[in-house]
Order: sequence, then structure tokens, then C-alpha cells
Amino acid sequence: MKALLKKLDAQIAKKAPHAAAALRPPADAEALARLDARYGGAAPADLKAWYAWHDGEQDGPGVGFDPDSTFFPIALDEGLRVSREVLDPGYGHPILSNGGGAWVCHLDGALMAVWRGELSTWAPSLEAWVEKVTAALSKVKVSRIPAPAAAYTFAPVDPVPSNFDHARALMAAATPGTVYLLETPLMAPPGRPSPGVSCALFVRTAPGEWLAPLVGHAADRAKALTTGLEQWRTFASKAPGKSSGYYKLDEVLVISLVPRNGATLLIGTPYR
Repeated sequence: MKALLKKLDAQIAKKAPHAAAALRPPADAEALARLDARYGGAAPADLKAWYAWHDGEQDGPGVGFDPDSTFFPIALDEGLRVSREVLDPGYGHPILSNGGGAWVCHLDGALMAVWRGELSTWAPSLEAWVEKVTAALSKVKVSRIPAPAAAYTFAPVDPVPSNFDHARALMAAATPGTVYLLETPLMAPPGRPSPGVSCALFVRTAPGEWLAPLVGHAADRAKALTTGLEQWRTFASKAPGKSSGYYKLDEVLVISLVPRNGATLLIGTPYR
């Protein structure tokens, strides 16, 4: 198992560096002892090897490294908590989550997906799944994308696209290097100002390919843009696929570029 995880580690570092950065250090002896206690004194060897590799991901939005799923590894203690407070302990020990109420559990040597109280086989064993993901990552084609310019200026898009056709025309006219920033005011209780804006940054890196750094919420535009560009720099050398925050299909991004009420769409141009 240790050798398999070493190979997986190498593929993650090469094909999904953003996921490698999200992984936590190995579980310490005290955490592994809590896992042993959950199994009455001795946890399965493959499960202990899994946590001796990495203790899940850092807190925050799940990243994941499996190119064929949106599941991501969770920490040992989080798995113990889910088994104790959320799932029936008979479902086994949760090691993966999709962040939406589904888990993958280690049960009697196999991996079982749990969704709405129903079990289905995810993989015949943890080792088999590790080998499968390693093989899938090895086949991922890495796209080279240009590094971002040091700074950008923005001006409103006029007219703002209001439907699919308008957004598609806007995108079709964009050349590689075009940057769009979509701002939507965050909801606030009646009588109170908005706490900020929800920002999404879209960068056309090549014909038919867009980069969408996961900007999220920000108190102001400058912070959102800085965050987005830093994420772009992080991903600039390798783009492993849509699970990393990249949209490869224009049709997906068209929908994202059509703003909701109150949103502002800006176009960015680099200056050097």
C-alpha cells in the first residue's frame, strides 16, 4: 500500500498541484490510536496506511484529485465524527466526501458509496481505488496556459449579456488573454447594506478553453481580482481538468457569464 500511495503522490504533484497543496500532513500517532479504538484495538492496515500518507485535506472547499469524481479526502477525525453523528456506524469509516451529503466509506475491506442511506460499491478495495486514480491521473493531458500579466484594468461590458445568445456572442469575440470579472452583490437582511460581492473570474486561455479560478466572496473588487490572479498563477503551469476549477467547454461557461439581477460584468485588458 505504501508503494501505491507513493506513486499516487507523484501523479498528484505532477497533474494536480492544487490538490497536492490542499493535502494535510500524515496523521499523528494520537489520531491513529483513535482510529484503532474505533475498530476495537486494531484498524485495518490499508486504512492506517491511507492516513499515514495524508490526513485528508485542509479545511475549506473540497478540492480532490480523482479526475473521474468530485469526491475529496477528509481528515481521520472528521471521518470518525461523521460515522458517529451522521451515518450509521455499520456503514464503515468515511474517507471521502463530495461535500453534499455523500460519502465513500471503508467497509470490510471494500470502499462503499453512501448516499441517502443507500450503499453501492465504489471500489473492491482501497488499494484498487488508489491504483485506478493513479492510472487516471497518468492519462490526464496537461494544458499549458499563459501566466497572468502583472496587472489589469477593467471597464464595464456594454450591453451586459442578458441571455444565452448574447453571452455566446461575447465569448466568441474574446481572444486568448481576455479576462471577465462577474460581480454579484451578496444578500443582506432588510435595511442593511450588502456585506460585499460574490466574484467570479473567467480567463480565456486558448480557443475553446477558459480558466475559471475559484474567486468566491470578497469585500471589494480589488481583493477579488488579487485573489483570482493569485489562483491563476498557482494553476498557470498545469491545468489538469474541470475538477480543478477549469471549464473546458464554452457551453458551460456561457451560462456562468449570463449575470443575475444586480450583477456587473467587466472586461479586463492587460497593461504592461
